[in-house]
Amino acid sequence: GGLGDLSQRRGEGFTLNVPLAAGTPRDQYLQVFERALSTAVSRAAPDFVLVSSGFDVLAGDPLGGQLLEPADLHETTLMVMDAADRCCQGRVVVFLEGGYDPARLGEGCVAVVRALAGVAMGV
Repeated sequence: GGLGDLSQRRGEGFTLNVPLAAGTPRDQYLQVFERALSTAVSRAAPDFVLVSSGFDVLAGDPLGGQLLEPADLHETTLMVMDAADRCCQGRVVVFLEGGYDPARLGEGCVAVVRALAGVAMGV
C-alpha cells in the first residue's frame, strides 16, 4: 500500500506501509525493513507476528522491481524472529504471498524456511 493508506475501525493505527522505489539498493532495503519492523512491533505489541512473505522482492522477478537475494530474505526472517522473541514469545506465522518467477520463488522459500529452522544459508 501507499504511505497514506490506513486501516479502518479496529485496525486503525496499525497499518504501516513503507513504499520503496523499484531498484532500492539491498542494504538500504534491509535498513528500512529493520526500522519499520521495530516501529510496527513497538506500536502494536502483538501476541504473534504474521508474515505475508512475498517473494516478488527478489531480483529477476517480473513484477517486483526490487534487487533482493535469497540471503536477504533469510536475514529479514531472522529479524522478524528476533522481534517476535522480544515481543511475543517467538510466535511467528509465515505464509506465502507472491513471487512470479518460479525458480526465484523456490529459492526464496528455501531461504525463509532455513531461517525458521535455524539453518544458516549455504550450509
